[in-house]
Amino acid sequence: MPKEAPPIIPKNLVLPTRLSPPYDVESSPTNNPTIDHLVERFPRELRDIIYFYLISDDLSVPFNLNEERLQSPFTNLALSTELLEAVFTHRPCRVTFCDPQLLFSNQVRPALRGDNLPHRDCIRNLIIRAREASREAACYGEDFEQLERFCAVKSNMIRQEWHEILTLPRLESLTVELQKWSKRNFTWFNFSPIVYQLRGRSPRPQIKLLVSFDEIMEPVWNLQANLEAGVADAELMRDLSPVPDDPYLPMGFADVSDLIEAPTGDDYVKGQLGRCRFEESTSTRT
Repeated sequence: MPKEAPPIIPKNLVLPTRLSPPYDVESSPTNNPTIDHLVERFPRELRDIIYFYLISDDLSVPFNLNEERLQSPFTNLALSTELLEAVFTHRPCRVTFCDPQLLFSNQVRPALRGDNLPHRDCIRNLIIRAREASREAACYGEDFEQLERFCAVKSNMIRQEWHEILTLPRLESLTVELQKWSKRNFTWFNFSPIVYQLRGRSPRPQIKLLVSFDEIMEPVWNLQANLEAGVADAELMRDLSPVPDDPYLPMGFADVSDLIEAPTGDDYVKGQLGRCRFEESTSTRT
């Protein structure tokens, strides 16, 4: 009996992505049941290669978990699900965390919560865009005990979305894109405990912190541009709209990962030497 010829996979399969929420899979209007029949005949290992081929053009483009919906070329739900797993495995995923006040009022749910996001366990590379921690908690300054009480007891919603990161079992890299509002210091108490817990994992995920000052600089730029354009002060107070001839150009995000790096042995030695010198100088004065 002659062997059946292996199926031929068309090279013109298209995977459109920029569609509207939610994030589950749906069939494409141009899907073809024949394609399903061909792909189903392969073992899972070969199907994974096919899925990687389908998404290879978009591997460097983050998949937006807030906005995008995967449109599958398959009619078979099982194949579409496997394709979604491949997207989450091989493409970086981006999510924007909302204002904590919306969480307080139950207007939104955490973007990374499992019931909102199927196959979230497959996410390996995650990019989070968020605003700096709230002004209300920042008033505690360096009183870390009171600050921790505020975050853990009085206002635990501040960390609710961040805690969802710890439920991603395959996470290999985390990039935090932080939009600053404070001109005086950095406040990251909303996610600092999560960083410590991720460091304790084996293998340890790569953690990067990127910071942008656009929310601070843009109003200042627009104010100065309006003044130079001769706009009246009363009007300035009502509307700091951009000047068309001199718009603000966003700076983007700068890498400041060294600010949250784990302390090294040298850091502990320097800290101990500093304490010894302080104690020595104190005893000399007395």
